[in-house]
Amino acid sequence: MLFPARFVDRERELEALREWCSRSRVTPLYIYGPEGSGKTRLLKEFTLRLKEYLGGDSIAVYINALEGESVENALLLSEPLQELSSIVASIVDRFTGLSLGGVLATRLSSVLERIVGRARLKGNVVVVVDDVVQALGVDRVEWYVKWLHSLQWSVIENYSPKAFNVIVTTSEGVSLNRVLRHRHATIKMLWNLDWRAFRELYNHLSPPESLDYEIVWRTLGGNPGKLVELANIHNWSLESLVHHYRERLKHIVFRVGAEGLEELLEMALEDPDSISEAGDPRMVTLESILVENNLITPMMTSLGGRPEESLELGVGRNYSWQTPLYRDVLRELLKTRG
Repeated sequence: MLFPARFVDRERELEALREWCSRSRVTPLYIYGPEGSGKTRLLKEFTLRLKEYLGGDSIAVYINALEGESVENALLLSEPLQELSSIVASIVDRFTGLSLGGVLATRLSSVLERIVGRARLKGNVVVVVDDVVQALGVDRVEWYVKWLHSLQWSVIENYSPKAFNVIVTTSEGVSLNRVLRHRHATIKMLWNLDWRAFRELYNHLSPPESLDYEIVWRTLGGNPGKLVELANIHNWSLESLVHHYRERLKHIVFRVGAEGLEELLEMALEDPDSISEAGDPRMVTLESILVENNLITPMMTSLGGRPEESLELGVGRNYSWQTPLYRDVLRELLKTRG
């Protein structure tokens, strides 16, 4: 049985997005966070609720930059639009080399003109571009940051909307540093669910009675994507889930060993903030390995408030393990290697 993900909680995050989009901002908003933390689900929900939040003249366009063929999966609008497929076809006609969503993400002017319309651009308009880094590639991140900033100002100057905002998401850790280089972006983090919300999602997915919720919480740390993976792919078997990630993360331990960083990794496994406090230049190498493989996340200003620091869950002030699962598996692999 396939268990669909239910949208739970996130009221503080939705309110933060509503407040952000209530007026035109100087820069696009970039949202990052752990893989599986629910960025896509949050922004689709915000798209569908936009009129409720910002009024009847508001319109939102959500673009899945990774979608290859399906118009329905590539685009989500805050209101129905007839002839959507034919309009999209006219926008991407004769354009090759990118996915359907990637084309839409890089041709936003045409998307706004054809899908939103010039008249509607006078209202409150929100554009969401999801997973753009994976669609375009890390090497084009800095170009896209500058391009989006210019586009935002162009729309504001040419159409004088009530408000116009662009929101971009990425889970690619290595891309975050490239975005941070520029003043043309505002960056906020979306963290995993808290204990209560994660329990609500857990119960919705109908776990077996024999499974202990507290063990699942301590293993996954509130990551909704990993919970759905546990239910759908591993049939609620934590042993199967851990085995899967044990195989996936072996190369990390080999690479750390080749760099002579085992001792520093052990420190980071005990306390992720050791990455920023050790004062050892080798930590820069370790940080790069862990970030580029989406194992740890730099902690910055959060949409819904920062999570509580917890050594048990691997959540620190400056760095956190994206899920305790990664930390625990790496710790086991290090012991085995030793």
